[in-house]
Amino acid sequence: VGNAVERAAYRQNLARVLRVDERALLDMHVAPSPRRAAAPARAAAPAQPVPRPARRTILSLESYCLGALVRNPELLYRADRALSELGMARLNAEDFTHIEHQLIFAVVQDALAQVETAPAESVRQRLDPRLADRLAELLAATQKLELAEPRVIADVLASLMRLRKRNIDEWLAELRFLVQEAQENGDPYAAAYSEEVQRQSAARAAVDVAFARHTSRKSVS
Repeated sequence: VGNAVERAAYRQNLARVLRVDERALLDMHVAPSPRRAAAPARAAAPAQPVPRPARRTILSLESYCLGALVRNPELLYRADRALSELGMARLNAEDFTHIEHQLIFAVVQDALAQVETAPAESVRQRLDPRLADRLAELLAATQKLELAEPRVIADVLASLMRLRKRNIDEWLAELRFLVQEAQENGDPYAAAYSEEVQRQSAARAAVDVAFARHTSRKSVS
């Protein structure tokens, strides 16, 4: 795609479909085909990079939450039980946007499903060696957490809720863009996009209610 703005839009959509960090796609350098290289360049102003502070915040939240779960996989049981009490779905790989985090979370789940080895040790044994560096970063970032303290457990749970809120907010922003674009182009998918906006808005409101309930419990305790 020759147009830089159009190329960026395709890249964002591709990152969403693949559920990978957009920066991973930015790192891919594809050599132009001979036909493309021989064609005269079109006069167009280069697209300015768009800062993604929300994405950095999400990755930071993911690292904190996943690091705690890797250090103490049994914490996932407590988190799921607390989320259920608050009327929310249990944790799953879709709560994490970074592909490496999804893979590590799946290993945590598998470690809890077996009984031969302590879960934390099982995570290390089952993890793909290619994810070892990321695992080390997660452990280093959470090495000072006292995971036996109720206060820390409550904070991890609150962080998981913030993560869900951030993910929904980002998806809503993209959906609203798709709605506007579809309406302008007469795309029949505009109605489906609008319905999804309503569903995600309701999910966002539910997370807000659950987060408020969780916060009130923390203040009481």
